[in-house]
Amino acid sequence: MEAPAGSGKPPYRLPARVFKMLYADQREGLSWLWSLHCRETGGILGDDMGLGKTMQEGGILLTTYDIARINYRLIIGDFYNDADDEEEGKIWNYVVLDEAHFIKNPKTQRAQSLFEIPCVHRIAISGTPIQNNLKEMWALFSFCCPEVLGDKQEFRTLYELPINRGNDKTASNRAKHVGSNVAKELRERIKPYFLRRMKNEVSLETGLTDDKQLPKKNELIIWLKLTDCQRQLYKAFLNSELVHLASQGNPLAALMVLKKICNHPLILTKRAAEDILEGMDGMSNNQDMLMAENMVMNLADMAHADDALQADQEVSCKLSFMSLLVSIPKYMSSYL
Repeated sequence: MEAPAGSGKPPYRLPARVFKMLYADQREGLSWLWSLHCRETGGILGDDMGLGKTMQEGGILLTTYDIARINYRLIIGDFYNDADDEEEGKIWNYVVLDEAHFIKNPKTQRAQSLFEIPCVHRIAISGTPIQNNLKEMWALFSFCCPEVLGDKQEFRTLYELPINRGNDKTASNRAKHVGSNVAKELRERIKPYFLRRMKNEVSLETGLTDDKQLPKKNELIIWLKLTDCQRQLYKAFLNSELVHLASQGNPLAALMVLKKICNHPLILTKRAAEDILEGMDGMSNNQDMLMAENMVMNLADMAHADDALQADQEVSCKLSFMSLLVSIPKYMSSYL
């Protein structure tokens, strides 16, 4: 793999055995990463979901966003603050963010803690680099290669505002023309630092087999019936004041509680449990209702510890089904 002209870097030679194992898109991706490395910059790998973007190699620290946020000072290292030379302070060669759209808001503590980590190169990996607006794309570039799009105000003036004006349904022909040209200029600007391939464009050629396309993604939709306990909780919450007031305010909070009931009642918050208890007034006290009431009383800290419900997977229809799926291979293996 040749280095970019003028970089002064030697070619990167991949062992033939490894090269033959790689798919064509993986070879292209590796070459692209090497070109970024030689230019001493970062970039965004925005391949379509399902193409295997997540990197795995040795000599790395694999962590989560929340752990990095909480412990970023440990990741920085004690000697970083005492480093006299800028390069000396960069104790990490690479910081690679998987699901990088999690830092689309650079003002969050999560994003700011990652910006604090001293490193030479930064790579952002995301199947959805733009979910809502161009600001999110700018945030990713600001992390991995800030020199490409400048600061936020500069990006807004040069690119975001003209493109948005051109996309407005009431835009004049001139505004549409300007917006189209600016969008084209933006695409050319980020092209060397942004690699995105779609599934229908990718071949699985490895050099050992003939060309073939990725197999079609099959989705199996399973409809599950709520357990008796979940159904009682669901009905009770529909009788609560929060649901009655949802039409006048934000119904999202009520929908999130209903979603948690359908997933597993034990993930309900204390406040949600209190709302459900409120909605239980007047409901028939059958065995299922008593079980549901006992559960939410414990979640709301209104019951004694000795009366705590020993809820298992049978309380949740989803968890019961998932447990069944996990047990099938084990069950089948006993007959093989």
